[in-house]
Amino acid sequence: MFAERFFKPLIQNPTDEFLKLSDAFLIAMTPVIPLSHKDALYEHMRRSLNFEPRKLTSLHARIVLSVQIFIHEVLLTIWWLAFIWKPFMNGLLRFSIWANCQKYPLVAMIMFGKEVSRGPKNLIENHS
Repeated sequence: MFAERFFKPLIQNPTDEFLKLSDAFLIAMTPVIPLSHKDALYEHMRRSLNFEPRKLTSLHARIVLSVQIFIHEVLLTIWWLAFIWKPFMNGLLRFSIWANCQKYPLVAMIMFGKEVSRGPKNLIENHS
């Protein structure tokens, strides 16, 4: 598994570069999944790699982690629920990418500013 080979050693003994990169990646996921929480996503990855669970301090992070665990351990393990749930979640994710990243990047504008959220073409035009 890719995560076990590359992420497990870095999660076990994180370097400063790995922490900066993982924080940037998890924060960048927010425009796609606005109700996510970076600490919950990171803890879910830790638990997926069989690390000892840690208690999250934020109520929002604990709720998001509980929802993630419920989805992965219940909704995706029972075949008939997974048959219904996977297309539904894929559709929501595709809609979220279209709405939040391509059509109306409001969350990206709020988080990263207007210039960045309009895409690389706009950045190249303004800085060349």
